[in-house]
Amino acid sequence: MANKVSVATSSPIFAGMDLTDIPLDFAGDQVVKRLYLDRAKLHSVDLEDCTSLMFIQMIDIESLAGQIKLEGCSALEEIIARGWPHSTYSIGDLPALKTLDIRDSDNISEVNLGEILAIESITAGNCPNLEEIGISENFTALVDLKLFDCALTQSVVNDILVTLDAAGAENGEVDLAGGTSAAPNGAGATAVTSLEGKGWNVNTN
Repeated sequence: MANKVSVATSSPIFAGMDLTDIPLDFAGDQVVKRLYLDRAKLHSVDLEDCTSLMFIQMIDIESLAGQIKLEGCSALEEIIARGWPHSTYSIGDLPALKTLDIRDSDNISEVNLGEILAIESITAGNCPNLEEIGISENFTALVDLKLFDCALTQSVVNDILVTLDAAGAENGEVDLAGGTSAAPNGAGATAVTSLEGKGWNVNTN
């Protein structure tokens, strides 16, 4: 059974701790605003309906047996999860999320994103096995997409560029270069020209 955690601080730090046998349960907590889990060994973390949580940092988590649940975190604006230990990274609907940073994650091959309609910046660079990530044309605030040094397939590269173009934002930056990622063709190449006409800096292989 998860341990219900009571904290007296709005910024608890569990960095470097071995919590392999201790599921953390913050569900419904209204105190925590910023949470730090860097280099921790984790069982699972339940943050459902933590409506005060604005920031979570999980750099180089050593292990994660279960899940990190973020459903209902309506104020969460920034997630830093560099060095993610699993092959898939997924987040659900987070209406306030503006920044997602999962760079330097050697194990990630797939990223699944829910309705994160306020998102402005996504960084998943230096993820050498990342082949698939889907963005939505409803991400109309997204102006900073860095997926450098990855392994994106040509269809994914094309889809990203076409979707960014359809979203309609101006003066952004998208970096899909480096690694073994494919070069765009067809509709993807056409989207590059269109994005550049909207003031975007576009970098591809």
